[in-house]
Amino acid sequence: MIKIDNLNVKLGSSHILKNININININNSIIGLFGPNGAGKTTLLTTLTGFINKYRGTISGLDKRKISYLPDKPFLYGFMTLKLAIEYYSDAFHDFDYDKAIRLFGKLKLSPQQKIAECSKGMIEQIHMILALCRNVNVYIFDEPLASVDPLTRDDIMTMIKEERYPNSVVIISTHLISDVESLFDEVIMIKDGEIVLHESVKSLKHNNNLSLEKIFKEKLK
Repeated sequence: MIKIDNLNVKLGSSHILKNININININNSIIGLFGPNGAGKTTLLTTLTGFINKYRGTISGLDKRKISYLPDKPFLYGFMTLKLAIEYYSDAFHDFDYDKAIRLFGKLKLSPQQKIAECSKGMIEQIHMILALCRNVNVYIFDEPLASVDPLTRDDIMTMIKEERYPNSVVIISTHLISDVESLFDEVIMIKDGEIVLHESVKSLKHNNNLSLEKIFKEKLK
C-alpha cells in the first residue's frame, strides 16, 4: 500500500499541496486523478516519483526506482528512431520488456525505423506511453498521457493499459479527458486548490450518484 500522510508542498511562497492524506492499494487497479488546471495534480505526481523531494509529511510504500513515470512533456530526442528509443529504454531499465515493446508498437503500426522528429504529436504520445507501459513494475504514473491521440487509437491504448501492464500493479493517470477514458478507471481521486476533494471507487460513485464521472467531477469541483 502507498500511504500519503499530511503531505504539504510549497514552491516559493505558493502552498501547492495542503495536508494530502491518501491510501492507495497496489492491487490491480487503475486510478484517475482529476482536477482543474493548477489544482496540484502534476505536483502530487512528481512528489510521488521523487522529482520533488522537499515537502512536509510522509510517503511510504513506494520504491521510486520501481515506478514507471510518464511526464506531461515529451523527452525523447528528435533524431532517435523508434528502434533507438526502445534500445535506450532497454539499457536504462532492467525491468523493461523489449519484446513486448516491439509487439505493442506493431499493433499501433509504428515502424521501428520511424524517426521521432517525423512523428505527429499524437504519435509521439503513443511512443512515450508504450515505452512507459513496457516496464515490469508495481506502480505506473502517467501525467496527461493521451491528450493528442485520436479516439480510435486511444481505445487501443486503453485496452493495452488494462491488459499489458504488470500483473496486480496500480496505474495512476492524470487526465482532463474524463468522458473519453472513464471506462478505464476503478477509482477516482479529485483534487482542487491543492486539497483532496474525493477518493472513491467508480462503482460506488456511480451507484450513489447515477451520473457520469465528468458530471460528478463538475458537481464536486464547481
